Amino acid sequence: MPSQAQQANEHAPNGEGLTSTSPSLTGPLLNLSTGFGRCNRCKTNGRSYSTPLWVVCLDESMSIWHCQWTCPGFVFCPRKPHPLRNEYHPICCAITGILFDFELVEGKDHPNELPPLMYMEFGKTGGLLLRLTKTIHGTGQYVILDSGFCVLKAIVGLCQHGVFSGALIKKCRYWPALVPGDAIDQYFDDKPVGATGSVRGMLDGVSYNIFCLKDQGYVTKIMATGSGLFYNSDRMHSRAAENGNVQFKYPEPFEWHYDYRHLIDDHNNKRHAVPSIEGSLKTQRWAMRCFQYLLATSETNQFLANQHFVWGSTNETTIIEFRRELAWDLILNPLLIEPVPNVIATRRQSNPLMVHNVVKCPPFTSRWNGRDFETASQFRYNQFTCKARGCKKRVRTYCVCTPGEWLCPLHFRVHLLEAAEI
Repeated sequence: MPSQAQQANEHAPNGEGLTSTSPSLTGPLLNLSTGFGRCNRCKTNGRSYSTPLWVVCLDESMSIWHCQWTCPGFVFCPRKPHPLRNEYHPICCAITGILFDFELVEGKDHPNELPPLMYMEFGKTGGLLLRLTKTIHGTGQYVILDSGFCVLKAIVGLCQHGVFSGALIKKCRYWPALVPGDAIDQYFDDKPVGATGSVRGMLDGVSYNIFCLKDQGYVTKIMATGSGLFYNSDRMHSRAAENGNVQFKYPEPFEWHYDYRHLIDDHNNKRHAVPSIEGSLKTQRWAMRCFQYLLATSETNQFLANQHFVWGSTNETTIIEFRRELAWDLILNPLLIEPVPNVIATRRQSNPLMVHNVVKCPPFTSRWNGRDFETASQFRYNQFTCKARGCKKRVRTYCVCTPGEWLCPLHFRVHLLEAAEI
């Protein structure tokens, strides 16, 4: 006899259509199941509005929240700038840096009424990787993974779904399963820096390799189902040794790992750059904190999209400059200003859909002649008195809707409020 959750799930794949209004569905994270499901609807339907290129990166990301008792899914993740808060597992295109999918770490707060997550037969790590890469299954793309995702069954599961991957191997307390780490280290004891080797294995009919590179004082190991020990670049790397500097090349798996492993961290740094959305919007509602993460991620994605597809390599617009322009566009959104009929408009208010923006006058401006600025002043940065009654501030700024009417920052905000009341 199916439960209510199973019956509801028949019309909602992956549980993303469930709502908190169902009588038997409860839990602190249930309110977000619908919201995140809609956000990832493109993933559920097997397509993505942002198509990544041939290589992607998957790592951890943290949102800003401090109170353990009001944060469902509270996680401690060391070595992060914000270690105490919600943890997300995002995946992004390693060429553009655009984040195209993510999953919130729910832990014990996962609603028990929801059905099991997809691909759980591959284990927790394997299921996570397969869900996040669902939109690129069968494409033959390559996934860069950190050592926290180095699970052989998960990597083999990705290969069975048409996605190659490579994960860094590290020893925490033990080596990962089926990884002869001590034997590999012993083999490379007498090898020079830059020496390479591989160990080939087979699991569930899928061939995999453990690629090894001797570095100064340790052996770097990567478990991968794609690539090989060949060189695609002439770039040399040097290490200090007893007999002087040693130069060598990175084989392809190591070159890809070191080139693209930092993309999620770069995305996080841009998202947390001051002034950030998550740090500026003060709220005590945990659901709003999750919304801030989505909003900040969308903002960073737009910046990266402009940087890669619009501006080009010659543009030097910073994230702070872009954030300021975006903030003004949101404040002065003409689509949100509805014209009111039977209103006699003044010269300043002749067009209700006019965009208001504060700009500076050209250098050497002496006055506004009604059509253009006259630049006859002997002072390069000539200043004028704010037109507001009683204001004596000297400025060079005005609104684009009324050139020649000088406005200080304070009275420009008053001007915006007056324009919004039209």
